[in-house]
Amino acid sequence: MKTFKPEMTLDMAISHLKHIEGESVMNVTPIEMGELSKVFSYRKGDADYVIHFKDNGDSLHKVFKIYDMYGNQSLPIPRIHKIGKVENIHFSISDKVSGTPISALEPTKIRELTPGIVHQFMRFRQVHVADSHEGYGWITPEGKAVHRSWLDYITSVFDEEQEGFYHGWHNLYENSFLEKEFFEEIYQTMIELVRYSPPERYLV
Repeated sequence: MKTFKPEMTLDMAISHLKHIEGESVMNVTPIEMGELSKVFSYRKGDADYVIHFKDNGDSLHKVFKIYDMYGNQSLPIPRIHKIGKVENIHFSISDKVSGTPISALEPTKIRELTPGIVHQFMRFRQVHVADSHEGYGWITPEGKAVHRSWLDYITSVFDEEQEGFYHGWHNLYENSFLEKEFFEEIYQTMIELVRYSPPERYLV
């Protein structure tokens, strides 16, 4: 899978952190998950934090915008303290929260947690989406979604000619278990059903 993580060693991360936070940072530790950013946890004073490093700052600005709009509504979003740029790399710093990624849990544990996870999704649904932030799909760093409908968004996700994370996804037909005929059948069914999606907008 293509990775969008910047090239960064632990020593480089420590150097950047000391430039950003000062010499008092301790216990800098890599968090080896995901393909979009280089992530480290660290301690400063009496608190633990997480820093994300990325080559492009757009998604960091999006996350900060989401926190700014919805973080005070009791949603489980870690507090984001700052975003910025050091040398040629973008970063964001947030609180480190306790817990274990779902992907690292055993299936039996995931089943135990499923009711709580569903409850959190219901809380997201109850958040009021301001009328000034129109559109559907992924939001921009300004907090607006660029698609006119869910159908428009869904079809864009599977556009063969696109950049970013999904660039070249059609190669999965040849390089993975994805079967083209099966996928196209499911995709067509999805397109037919998405036309019945309600026009109301919610956080998902």
